[in-house]
Amino acid sequence: MGTPDDMTTLDKEALGDVDPERYRERLEGWLGERLGTRDVELGPLSSPGESGFSSETMILDVTWTDGDTRASDRLVTRGRPAGHPVFPDYDLAMQAAVIRAAGAAGVPVPEVMWWEPDESVIGTPFYVMRHVEGVVPTDNPPYTTTGFLFDATPDEQRHAYESVLAALSAVHGVDIETVRGHVDRPEFGPAGLGQQIARWERFFEWASQDRPQPTCDAAFEILRSSCPETHARDVLCWGDARLGNVIMRDFEVVGVLDWEMAHIGPRESDVAWCLYFNRFFSDALGVPDLPGFPGTDEGVALYEELSGTELRDMDWWTAWSCLRFCGTIIRVCQRMALAGVEIPGFTETDNFATRHLAELLDLPAPE
Repeated sequence: MGTPDDMTTLDKEALGDVDPERYRERLEGWLGERLGTRDVELGPLSSPGESGFSSETMILDVTWTDGDTRASDRLVTRGRPAGHPVFPDYDLAMQAAVIRAAGAAGVPVPEVMWWEPDESVIGTPFYVMRHVEGVVPTDNPPYTTTGFLFDATPDEQRHAYESVLAALSAVHGVDIETVRGHVDRPEFGPAGLGQQIARWERFFEWASQDRPQPTCDAAFEILRSSCPETHARDVLCWGDARLGNVIMRDFEVVGVLDWEMAHIGPRESDVAWCLYFNRFFSDALGVPDLPGFPGTDEGVALYEELSGTELRDMDWWTAWSCLRFCGTIIRVCQRMALAGVEIPGFTETDNFATRHLAELLDLPAPE
């Protein structure tokens, strides 16, 4: 089942244009204060354009005078998105704190150098990371159809797959007490699965804009009434664990990215999401999986071996992952409407995600 080609460029158009000169003028002075010099120059600015657009990200080449020598570095700024956002709020302070805590625990993440809450600098709060050299398995175009992973040998593909699961296991090994104050959202209930369900229900209320979502509403009823037992199994969850959110060198993960959805909950939430997207980029797109990638059951077994932890109730967690993805598709459809794009068979209520969700939970096919 294919995905619309229009989605490849739609995200860039719907989010609006970022003015590089706005960054250049304001960031040169801001960086000079942090580097202790007024002699700061920014080279050409760029934005990573092949994968997610959930936040506004800019890459900066910076040079400055350090004593008698000229120093240089490549940095990355991360701020709230412009245009039509995926999520109702973006807790950038949380992201910076979680990345720092994950790095201190040995997770391969970029170094967070500064956090700036003042919106007046570039129009949004932002944090600055040191750039990590490497390549990203792209969403647009999908890594199952082109790119370095597509061109790799099966052994290299297998190594990349296992490296992502190893990084995911490392995330789950972070002491949750070091991040609890940043990721916990007690207004939605106690930390854990119940809090996540409440947060996603609120997300659907916001995203759907009072339009009925029959398949998703029915799925919420089923999944809420059949929640697995998760007592004492909570970990730090990455939230958006998938290949498109890692940087690789030599098929090894050297950077774990995109922490907007970080939360406290069972590790199954992350593993199911990761494996669901591997399936999406093959089955849903109607293309073969990469020959070096194992199937879902073997992926579960690999994670259990790497983490030393048995995963439970994976059918429930797969359906939960699909439901969450349906929520993001609602926002994609709204972006399409803003851009004047209409594709038969791809609507908020009837698309590849809602059809798959109906299959997983034995619900009527979407209309």
